[in-house]
Amino acid sequence: MTFPAGVWSAAVSHGELVRAGYDERMEIDPQRLQLLYQGVDVAGAGTPYALLPWRIGLLTRTDGE
Repeated sequence: MTFPAGVWSAAVSHGELVRAGYDERMEIDPQRLQLLYQGVDVAGAGTPYALLPWRIGLLTRTDGE
């Protein structure tokens, strides 16, 4: 995983695949894989879980296959 604007996430809580459409079929496009996730800011080390500075991130497939 790379961070074009600099590393901000030290851990991931959970995520959800971004779907190809907006209906209930839950289809994904394998050529445009993306995962929306909740990451924790690296500045939050040692902070109690309930107070962690969570942020939203987007992982995007970049290998071109």
